[in-house]
Amino acid sequence: MIFIYMMMTFLAPVILATEILACDITQCDDECQCYGTTGEPLIFYLPVHEQIKLKKNKTTLFKCVNACKEENSNYIKSCKFVINGTLKCEHTTENDSGVYQLELYDQKGKNIKQVNINLQIIAPVSQPAMFQKCWSPEQRTVSCSAEGEHTHFSFSLDNNPLLHTKPTSENNGSVTISLNGQLQGNLECKVQNKVSSKQIIVHLSSCEETRFPAVIVLASATVLLLLLVLFLGIKLFKVKIRRSPTTTTEGDAEEEIVYSDVRVIRDARKRDG
Repeated sequence: MIFIYMMMTFLAPVILATEILACDITQCDDECQCYGTTGEPLIFYLPVHEQIKLKKNKTTLFKCVNACKEENSNYIKSCKFVINGTLKCEHTTENDSGVYQLELYDQKGKNIKQVNINLQIIAPVSQPAMFQKCWSPEQRTVSCSAEGEHTHFSFSLDNNPLLHTKPTSENNGSVTISLNGQLQGNLECKVQNKVSSKQIIVHLSSCEETRFPAVIVLASATVLLLLLVLFLGIKLFKVKIRRSPTTTTEGDAEEEIVYSDVRVIRDARKRDG
C-alpha cells in the first residue's frame, strides 16, 4: 500500500556574503564581470590614474580627474567616491545592468587602457522549502524549491554530497531527487547564486516509521466518513417520516348501534270502544 508522508521545514537563512558586494576593476585586464544585488549597495575599486571615464552606450556617466579629486557625474546620482579609487553606489537596480567602458588616461590626456565591465544586478535567492514523500518503505522523493536568478541547488546527507545542479536563469526553480526509504540522517539543500546563498536542513527518518501515523490518519478519516453517512441517513429518514400522509380507509370507522327499550301503550279509550 502506498502511503505518503509530507513535511516542510523552514530554518534561518545562511547568507553567502554578509558584507557589501564589491567589484575590483584593478584585477581585470580587458574584460571584467561584476555582480550586484537588487536594492543593495555595490562598491567598485577603480585603478588610480590622472583621469578616468566611465561610459555606457557611448554616453559618459562620470569623469574623474587628478586621482578623483575632481569629479563630474551626469548620470549616476546614488554613487560617489569615498576614497581614492573607490566608488560606492548606495542603491542598485536591474536598470543598472549592462556593459560599461572604463577608460584610463595619462597626464597628457592619452587613452592608455579600456576595460569593459559586464555588470549584472540580480535578485538574491529566497529561503528554500523542502518536501519529503514516502512512496514505500524502500522509496522516497525529496523536493527543494526556491526563488532567485541564476540559482543552482546542491544536496548533501550528513555532509556527504549527493547532487549539484547547474545554474539556471529562471526566477524560481525546484529540484527533486529520489532516495532510498531506509536512509536516515540530516539532509541539506543549499541554494545559491552569485550574490547570496541560503540553506535548509531536515532530518530523514526511515519510511517504515511513517506507516503508523499514516494508518492512524486513514483510520480516523474512515471513521469520520462512516459517522457522516450515518448522520445523513438518520436525518433523511426523519424527513421522510414527517412528510408521509395519513390515510383513512372507509369502513374502518366503527358504527355505534344504540338499542332502546320500546314499549307500545295503547290508548284506553280506543280499547273500550
